[in-house]
Amino acid sequence: MFVFGTLLDSRVRARVLGRPERPRETAPALLSGCERVWARGRRYPVLIRDPDGAVDGILLTRLSARDRARLGAYEGAEYRLARVRVEALGERAKRVWARAFMARTLGATRRPWMPFAR
Repeated sequence: MFVFGTLLDSRVRARVLGRPERPRETAPALLSGCERVWARGRRYPVLIRDPDGAVDGILLTRLSARDRARLGAYEGAEYRLARVRVEALGERAKRVWARAFMARTLGATRRPWMPFAR
């Protein structure tokens, strides 16, 4: 699972998953062809297609069915799971298929969203 917004915060991930993070279950990752922008009227981001863009995020691995269900509940009906190709970075560098929550019904601004921007 590729996460790019509020789930970049390890405390938020732990609260959503209902458990502490396990060693080696995350890796930095990069999604090309998209841009991360503010959702219209919201306090969190959405991804929009941008052929020149790239979004840094985290690849969550070894997720259980329970973990995936909790992530889906956190994201809600405004998002849908989409299959994306990301570049896993660091010691496990390689291109992999992952899932990412893409906006289904949310409008997007053109204003870039930076992690933990206030």
